[in-house]
Amino acid sequence: LAVDVRGHGETEAIGRGVTMARRADDVATVLEQLDVRDATLVGSSMGGNTIWAYVDAHGTDRIRSIAIVDQTPRMLNDASWTHGYYGYDATNRDTFFAEGIPPTGVGTPMWRRGMRLVRLLRALGGVARGALTPGELDVLGDHARADWRPVIARTDVPVLFVAGAESELWPATHAA
Repeated sequence: LAVDVRGHGETEAIGRGVTMARRADDVATVLEQLDVRDATLVGSSMGGNTIWAYVDAHGTDRIRSIAIVDQTPRMLNDASWTHGYYGYDATNRDTFFAEGIPPTGVGTPMWRRGMRLVRLLRALGGVARGALTPGELDVLGDHARADWRPVIARTDVPVLFVAGAESELWPATHAA
């Protein structure tokens, strides 16, 4: 099953106030209504942290395993965590993602991404349109401020982290 959570894929644009917890509840609703059990949840980018929000709120009773693709569990960098979004730290915590997803100048250059970038932008919906809506900015900000490491530490199912060495968003070292 592929779930288009609010603001992604083929869903309509989201309104103000959507949080990662709301996205987790959406996943829970799908799993419960379809009576899905023993699932492997796979999430890429914000979808990965949606899984951690789900585990935090709903536990792992319906989950067999988890795979997180190219998503650091904490985007904010500080002395104890240097694997977050490039350039994002306490000095710009509340403004860094205020207008969208800032470029980092790190990783594979845009011109080398080819068709894989085109497919990704189509799948992401809002990002492909250009400017993010106020609702999308709300959930992006909530996503950026979260720290899912305590949830990961208490997760009782197998977890696989997949990270790209040339990520333009954060160091691949977060996966270790």
